[in-house]
Amino acid sequence: MNDQALRQHIDAYCSPRQSDIPNALSKLCRTLYQEGLTCKDVEQFLAKGPLLSPPANLQEGKLLGRIPLQCLHLNYQTTFFLYIPRNYEASKPSSLLIIGHGGNGSMSKSYAESTAQYAIQDWISIADQYGFILAAPATSRGWGNIGYSIVSSLRSLLQRWFRLNPHRMYLTGHSMGGHLSWRSALYIGDWWGAVAPMSGGYDYVQKGLMAMLSNVPGYVTFGSQEPYGIAESNRNMRSWLQAHGFEWIVQEKSGGHEIFHDELPKVAEFFQRHPRNPYRSQVWGEAWHAEAWTEPDKQWARYHQWHPHRPIPNGMFHWLRLYADTNLAPGKRQKVLAKLDKLANHIILKAENTHKLSLYLHPELVDFDQELSIYANGQLIFQELLQPDIATLLSTVKEFDDWGRIFWTRLDLRIPGNGSPRISQIVA
Repeated sequence: MNDQALRQHIDAYCSPRQSDIPNALSKLCRTLYQEGLTCKDVEQFLAKGPLLSPPANLQEGKLLGRIPLQCLHLNYQTTFFLYIPRNYEASKPSSLLIIGHGGNGSMSKSYAESTAQYAIQDWISIADQYGFILAAPATSRGWGNIGYSIVSSLRSLLQRWFRLNPHRMYLTGHSMGGHLSWRSALYIGDWWGAVAPMSGGYDYVQKGLMAMLSNVPGYVTFGSQEPYGIAESNRNMRSWLQAHGFEWIVQEKSGGHEIFHDELPKVAEFFQRHPRNPYRSQVWGEAWHAEAWTEPDKQWARYHQWHPHRPIPNGMFHWLRLYADTNLAPGKRQKVLAKLDKLANHIILKAENTHKLSLYLHPELVDFDQELSIYANGQLIFQELLQPDIATLLSTVKEFDDWGRIFWTRLDLRIPGNGSPRISQIVA
């Protein structure tokens, strides 16, 4: 079988827009093994990205609007605005910047669209200068869990229109879009190279969630005269981030609830300096009760149905994955700090309220030719050679539709005892 045919088989399996076929993964793996391919070979196929099928009417240097977008995870359809920079070259991988607009969670469709159009226009000159493809989706339901589906579905669509660099996808937004950017940094930080919340956010220091911001860099702007307590919250978070040495810049500007245009080139330069690193030496994870994002708001139940077999994965933090635990006491969270010791080929886990977890591994993280040792709360829980597994490689790409989320094997681990030692502080 030639390379093009193999790539078509891989693309067909990984696409989330195609119906699941029984035993599709096992059949594909059998074909790949019969062809003598290894994880390294399959990774090279995946590095080319999905097969492209862009519409015929895409134009560089022109704002394209009200393009239909169907969510993958529920029956909600919206639209988005798109800008392709003037210097776009189809043969080179491009960066993608998704822009979340402001407003509220009960906007009319037309008002949401006009707000999205307004939001993207601020970035057009930046896109031409730095080569970003811009996309601004509209939402008449806010940026809650439906928002995660909108953003995920938009990424999935655009990476089949353009050759995108999976490690150069970025998120920004103002006001309600700023809230989206903060929450995305917390809960889906491993989707992005970096994020840029603007005039948004709540006091995540008070909520005890700041440690999760270690998983993604960020550039924040807010005005000194913000309404709704935004300035106070951002100042408190700035102090915490600076004290812990995280890769975050928090800029307070003279003004109110506005976009500070002089900061946009600085945000773009920050993005340029921060591609996503899925193989970072340290990750932090926290988990509650749910394993997937669904819609908690009863008010939308009569409008939207979530697809039960297409959840938005929750609990993934680069190469660490946590699972729901319905036995957690109210107000308790699982917390895990995972660190590499590459020289010794060790992984050190510090876990609180955690009974099981998974580690997704790649030769960039650990040496597959030597025994890997894993310690949890000071106790050796694993010591073996790792076996590459094409099924893990492909199923992970498919689950997230993320062609840069490349891992050669997965270890499912039990934490001895009750995983209860308290982790008081994360070391950045």
